[in-house]
Amino acid sequence: MRFWTTCPSFSTIYFLFVLFMASTIFHCHQRLALVPTPWASSGRVVLGPRDLPQGGMFTINSKGRLGNQMGEYATLYALAKVNGRPAFIPAQMHSMLAPIFRITLPAKWAWQATFVGVHVRRGDYVHVMPRVWKGVLADRGYLRQALDWFRARYRSPVFVVTSDDMAWCRQNINSSLRDVVFAGSGRQGSPAKDFALLTQCNHTIITVGTFGIWAAYLAGGDTVYLANFTLPDSPFHMIFKPQAAFLPEWVGIAANLGQARENSP
Repeated sequence: MRFWTTCPSFSTIYFLFVLFMASTIFHCHQRLALVPTPWASSGRVVLGPRDLPQGGMFTINSKGRLGNQMGEYATLYALAKVNGRPAFIPAQMHSMLAPIFRITLPAKWAWQATFVGVHVRRGDYVHVMPRVWKGVLADRGYLRQALDWFRARYRSPVFVVTSDDMAWCRQNINSSLRDVVFAGSGRQGSPAKDFALLTQCNHTIITVGTFGIWAAYLAGGDTVYLANFTLPDSPFHMIFKPQAAFLPEWVGIAANLGQARENSP
């Protein structure tokens, strides 16, 4: 009898339960009000000029089975359309989706393209090379010859240009054939990204400097390099031995030393 007299009544328990539920619903509603609704924005994903380099094209890494690849294709298609860029899908994605859907994105990169990494070293060498080493840097003539060397030997080369002076590259490398991609921002703050990109290419074009030489070593394939870029009496030969750095199978294109001869006393 004492137990029943100390327990709250059913009406009291019911009142407390209703109060607890009302408080929970109220606080949940307050929290949810802070979460933006899906229709609150336009939903367009546009990469700003600071994040998106000029030129170039979009592709995607094919992962998963049909459902995942449908989502990957839709994402790539939307981003390419919104940002006004060409887009290509891997062969694996094309073979899975093409028999089912009427897809429009080509699979050009998957089996046709040959990637050629291009490293253009400038920076402090613009002043050091002519003043100290009695030499020259790669000019537009050398780069045109190097690109044409690969164009004559491979069906669909894609030239991926990295440099510490991307503005100079944009002005001096002809991209009118739409086979040249200027990678990154061209600032000196991202050498690791440039190096990783170069090593993943099939072939390499290098100018001067050990950065490009090491990238060519790791990339394998064919390499075209700038040869004889200093005068015979240059002190550069005391610290750099071309025969030790450049592999025998690499292709050298002689530099134009006219400017170096004019600067030489």
